Amino acid sequence: MNNKMFQDPIHGVIEIPDYCIKIIDTPYFQRLRNIKQLGCCYYVFPGATHNRFEHSIGVSYLAGELLRHLKNNQPELEIKDNIIKLVEIAGLCHDLGHGCYSHLFDYLTIPEIKKQLDIIHLKNEEHEKRSCMILDIMYQENRLPLDKDELEIVKDLILPRKYLIKEKWYYEIVCNCINGLDVDKFDYLCRDIYNLGLSYNIDSYRILKSVRVIDNHICYPKKLIFDLFDLFHIRYKLHNEVYNHPLVKCVEHMINDILIEYNKDTHDLSHGLLDISNFIEIDDTIINKIKYSSNNNNIQILLNNLNYRKLYKYIGEIHFDKDKYDIHNIKDIFDILKNKQYTKLMSDLKELYEKKEIILDLIYLGYDNTKFYKHIYFYDNKENKRIEIDRNEYEHILPSIKNIKLIFICRNTEYITILKNIYLQMKNIIYN
Repeated sequence: MNNKMFQDPIHGVIEIPDYCIKIIDTPYFQRLRNIKQLGCCYYVFPGATHNRFEHSIGVSYLAGELLRHLKNNQPELEIKDNIIKLVEIAGLCHDLGHGCYSHLFDYLTIPEIKKQLDIIHLKNEEHEKRSCMILDIMYQENRLPLDKDELEIVKDLILPRKYLIKEKWYYEIVCNCINGLDVDKFDYLCRDIYNLGLSYNIDSYRILKSVRVIDNHICYPKKLIFDLFDLFHIRYKLHNEVYNHPLVKCVEHMINDILIEYNKDTHDLSHGLLDISNFIEIDDTIINKIKYSSNNNNIQILLNNLNYRKLYKYIGEIHFDKDKYDIHNIKDIFDILKNKQYTKLMSDLKELYEKKEIILDLIYLGYDNTKFYKHIYFYDNKENKRIEIDRNEYEHILPSIKNIKLIFICRNTEYITILKNIYLQMKNIIYN
């Protein structure tokens, strides 16, 4: 075995098996060195320099640790070494399909490219789907230590669709579609907190070493209910205070405008989405390629403004309670104003938005604790059986936070005063 030791800032000294090393030592995985884990956050938070590369190794490591813990403590599960290998590889490869600037590419760039291409749906819209397509290429090039059946299981663990493994709890390790508690989340939260220099704390090791499989689900001891709730609350704080920080959103939209303008000229991003073999050439270094290759004056102005910190202007934000407002898109915002009989305000806002002078960024935040009680499974230490959590017992301690944040950003400085007035009027309408 040619296993290797890694010094990881989050998990300490970790051992990576040789079958994972074979994947790491490929251009497809090395590409992740050039994709920031937190996308544009680095422009605002100087510590956010970590990449998808080390995160993916961390997810693979935690997946293996979890399974080996279960194998030692629950021999009745009959966990085979080969299934540990497949889950570790799934954890390692789950983010291969991320585009430049991570989630920015999926949430902002792809919708605009679809408009340029005049298509409704792309077969590789989800980064998990692109990860699976890259794995197919790697398999064809004989770069994977897997046979065809094993490849299909790994892809199924990354993007659960077929559930090829009969024991469904395996699908709660890398990509947990039931409650979102998986080793991916444990790693990225700990890694983001560490690199951002925040004082939050998540004891992921303690949590993972206490899980048991009961009734075909991964279950947690009841005594950890507050630890798990803290995890969701920290995630909420990170989304609210870091990932969706006002200046981060301004930078995101500037870079997205650069990418979209560049794609109009070259179609490089379109080609990448239409052909996965072209997609693997796209990472965060694209911004330097654009800087030195594009003759588009609009792009050069945006790049210059970005370098001199002449960012798009943040105006303000409004929070909507999900229980009070049923909002799914920007059109619903206009409808709220129209229904409240503020037709002039609605038309002024809509005109600026459609002219692309301003940006209205709709962000869904918070967590609903009903899902916490229903879909996270707990067990009783004494009886070793799955139990239901009494919501009434914890309702006052584990509150729901359900809101939608609408951020107002001005592209064109000529409209700052106008947008400020619209924002203040709208804020008064919503909050009073």
